[in-house]
Amino acid sequence: ELHGTARQLEDWAITTPYAEVIDTTLHGGRLRIQDDTNPEVAADLLRNMITSGLKVSEFKREEQNLESSFIEILAESNAQ
Repeated sequence: ELHGTARQLEDWAITTPYAEVIDTTLHGGRLRIQDDTNPEVAADLLRNMITSGLKVSEFKREEQNLESSFIEILAESNAQ
């Protein structure tokens, strides 16, 4: 979670390797880390967010369950 806007997160993610915004909220959103098997990538992304001026108040790893995966696939296919 951020203390800022979703737009700030989206602008940051566009220019950042391995980061993809998958959901936005009033105060930020959720990211997908494209190399989520490497904990150093997550640590580097968090450091990059903070040094870029994003006010990060929550950063956690979520494991995606089958239902969430299905809903995300449906949303992506409907967007195309």
